[in-house]
Parts: sequence; C-alpha cells; structure tokens
Amino acid sequence: MKRTLSQNKRLFQLLNKLNIDEDTRYDMVCNATGGRTTSSAELTVNECSALIKALENVLYKDETPEQRNRRLKQKARRTIFKLMYDCGFIENTMNSNEKTAKINRYIFNRTRFKKDLNRLELEELGVVIKQIQAMRRNYNESFARQVRYN
Repeated sequence: MKRTLSQNKRLFQLLNKLNIDEDTRYDMVCNATGGRTTSSAELTVNECSALIKALENVLYKDETPEQRNRRLKQKARRTIFKLMYDCGFIENTMNSNEKTAKINRYIFNRTRFKKDLNRLELEELGVVIKQIQAMRRNYNESFARQVRYN
C-alpha cells in the first residue's frame, strides 16, 4: 500500500528541515526500498515510516531529554486539539482562549486529572488522547448510523 497523505507531509517536512537535496533524497529512497525505486511517491507505508523514523533520529539526535519531553508533550497537545476538532467539540469560529478553556473543562469533568492541558505530563496526555479517540469513534459510529437511516 502506498504511503499516506500524513506520511507524505511529514516526510517532506523533515527533508526540508534537514535541507536534503534532490539527489540525496533519491539515494535515500533507493536505500529505503532496497533499490526498488528512487521515487518517494512509490514508497509503501512501512518504507515511508522507516525513512521518517531515520530522518527524525538525525533531526533530533542532539536533543536533550528535557527538549524531547517538551517536544512530545507539544505534539500530544496538538493531537488533542485535532481530535476535539474531529468530534465537533471545538470549532474554527472559537478563539484560542475559548478552545483551550473548553478542552480544560473537558479534562476536569471527564478525566481523573484535575489539571489544565498545559500542566499534564506526557503519560497523562496519552491517557486523555486515548479517551478522546474513543469518544471520536463513538461520534463517528453514531454519525454513520444517522446517515444510514436518513
């Protein structure tokens, strides 16, 4: 199966951040595919995932544990915002403070954590993400049922 759109975005973000030229990119793709192709468009999901992981290792090799923790927490918070958008819990018409306040209320009322989003530790953010993913699954299933019966 060909790489996903999100993998494509991440791959090219990393290539650009690392200032990797076109010739080097062709060589990297050739190595990642075992010589099958030099075109990144023909990468499989697994090949692209491995290449992304290798590029991230290069990009973040000099990162301190504190920097890594901060980066991963920020990534988790972005994931929470995306999931909340997907569920219709927050909307583009809301300003940043309203969105954050609504997410904080959700965390206080529906999780065991009584902290603001920005105060949660990485493990706690993971628990919140899993809970919101379950909420999104239920939302998508109920939406699908509603569409079927209308």
